[in-house]
Amino acid sequence: GLVDGDPATGGDGTDMPGALSFRTTPEGSDSPTERLRITAAGNLKIPDNAKIELGGAQTGGGDLYIQHAPAGSGSDTIHSNSAYLYINSDALRLNSKTSGWNYLRGDKSDGVVKLYKSNSAKLSTSDTGITVTGEVAATQDYPDYRPTLDFNFAAVKKLDSRFRYYRLGGASYIDENGLVKFVSENQPRFDHDPVTREPKGLLIEQTRTNLLRYSHGDGFKSQGHMNDYTVGWVQQDTTNSTITPNAALGPDGTMSALKYTLNATSGRRLDYEEVDLDNSTTYCWSWWMKRMASNAVWSFQFVSGTSPTGDQILIDGVAASGQTTTYTPPDDKWHRVTWKFTTQANADEQDLGGYDSSGGTGDRWLLWGAQLEAGAFPTSLIPTRGNKATRGSEEIHMGSDRDGSSALDRTILNIFDDHEGTIVAEWETQESETNQNLISFHKDLSSAERVEIRATGSSTSNVRAEIVTGGSSTASIQVAHGGLQKNTKAAFGFQKDNYSLSVNGSAVSSDTSGNMPSDINSLMIGKGTWGTYFDGHLKRFMYYPKNLPDSQLITLTS
Repeated sequence: GLVDGDPATGGDGTDMPGALSFRTTPEGSDSPTERLRITAAGNLKIPDNAKIELGGAQTGGGDLYIQHAPAGSGSDTIHSNSAYLYINSDALRLNSKTSGWNYLRGDKSDGVVKLYKSNSAKLSTSDTGITVTGEVAATQDYPDYRPTLDFNFAAVKKLDSRFRYYRLGGASYIDENGLVKFVSENQPRFDHDPVTREPKGLLIEQTRTNLLRYSHGDGFKSQGHMNDYTVGWVQQDTTNSTITPNAALGPDGTMSALKYTLNATSGRRLDYEEVDLDNSTTYCWSWWMKRMASNAVWSFQFVSGTSPTGDQILIDGVAASGQTTTYTPPDDKWHRVTWKFTTQANADEQDLGGYDSSGGTGDRWLLWGAQLEAGAFPTSLIPTRGNKATRGSEEIHMGSDRDGSSALDRTILNIFDDHEGTIVAEWETQESETNQNLISFHKDLSSAERVEIRATGSSTSNVRAEIVTGGSSTASIQVAHGGLQKNTKAAFGFQKDNYSLSVNGSAVSSDTSGNMPSDINSLMIGKGTWGTYFDGHLKRFMYYPKNLPDSQLITLTS
């Protein structure tokens, strides 16, 4: 070591030592080098580029070190080899040395972390997320030209006049006010979330039949005691319950709701007599329900025959945890309640019923819009007024009529590039069924020449993109999506020997071999010439006449 200072002499007040310097001699040298100094002011100093190391073996590197880089480099380092580095303080500041401006602040007083630019807060955390002051800019690669086809069904809520739309039978949808609306056949439907009122896009459904003859309206009432009638709505006991038609506003905004009142705690059922069901088949009984008493609880019942299996209650289309045959409402609002079940033996000419099982009396429920349909999930209400009714599946074409004739117009023939292109689509799938056709370009609506995106692939958890030429698949890509009843975006770029698919911003999956189809002149939505019908909502569909680069496929689906 080295002592740096003068001894005290007389009254000069100096002390010995003024500083302490610690030195070591490097290997192969006879000259000591200063390694550490305690200055006269009490400061601890080490030379440039040396490290203060903590932890680890005494002869090895430390688990944590602090280092000042050589003069002129302008950088210092705190380096941790541990899993975490903690800085604990009730108030944290990261400021500019030169200006004193804030870069980052965190305070215990409000629990908010703020990021600054030029001493002005631009991003702050909150109890619900973040607050941004100013614009959000991101480096993303978008096409610098518009798509040739762009149909934003969720925003525009109408079908372009170039489309041909077909559907047999009346149907329904939810409007922007959350009300049920009815349309006649061959009229498209633009649906909304019944709770949030968010637009969901073009509603596309497979064919279904409402087996109940009176879904709402004047026929949606009790005919009387169940012993006196063989078909339709009846009461188990006309003394113990009172059924009042048109007693309140229904989900369609009209005075059409049925009121269910109990005068006793027995003989409570409201039944529908004699429904022809098939054995070993899944059905969904649905109607809108609104409780009138805070303790109201509704139990569904298979009145005769062998009890079904797989019972499940759905509230607004979502399975209610722990609820199988009894519905416990979450609040006092209207909800579409579904009882899903699978029949066993002796299912024909079945009586189905339900009752308030809370043990209370008085006004218990408002009911509206009854439907019983074969299927694994409920679809939109099919209105009935005296007879069973069937809603046909949607057929949506452009460029060709239903028979594949391309003589009607040249829309797709003029737009589609036979050498390359990109399809971009956004949707929600309702049904757990494989190979649901979403968007497909064809020659004369045939299966021999086509380019398509399927909402599901050979697995319901995948999106599938397919190229078919001469009746044979030449390119096929499948990528996982986020799940059924969840928003999905996909972009499929296609060109001879160059096919790419991105789903929800995923890295692209590719197929690098395959020819393109020829003479494409027609477009089909929701229905395919191969595979199954799409069930769900199509929010947006775009077509670019160029095979977009992978980076843009990812951006467009993020």
